[in-house]
Amino acid sequence: MALLAASISATWCLLAASNSQPIVDPAKGTTTHTPAVTPFMDIASAGPLNHVWIGNELSCQAQHVTDGTTHEFYPPGTIPGDCGTFIAMGATLYAPDFANHGGTATGQLGTYTVFTPVSQTPVTGTGTPGDPFRVVTICDRRRVLPKG
Repeated sequence: MALLAASISATWCLLAASNSQPIVDPAKGTTTHTPAVTPFMDIASAGPLNHVWIGNELSCQAQHVTDGTTHEFYPPGTIPGDCGTFIAMGATLYAPDFANHGGTATGQLGTYTVFTPVSQTPVTGTGTPGDPFRVVTICDRRRVLPKG
């Protein structure tokens, strides 16, 4: 089992995390309230990063205060996005389950093993330098996705 932890060590204020927030597709000029398939935690603040989303399968997305309604990583209207933890062990690539996001541009990754979510903690900490916000995500490495 791969035990991985994501730690956000900046001072941020926490808002409740949920998949029910609107998702904006700037290319189409549309907003949808369809929840993402991948559960995530949301660390939010006044900025400069006003959101950092952490998927339960080690993916992520971020938003800077100057981004407007888009996000830092492609696709700019998807939470989580094409950002995350990748591990190469021998000939095996382990990656988040991008196919179950609201959209992805990761089709050229080839065959990879998707991290299987085991658990994800709520955000802890007070957001100070001595006690940063933390999200601990535990995943297993099991399922192989074929190319294409």
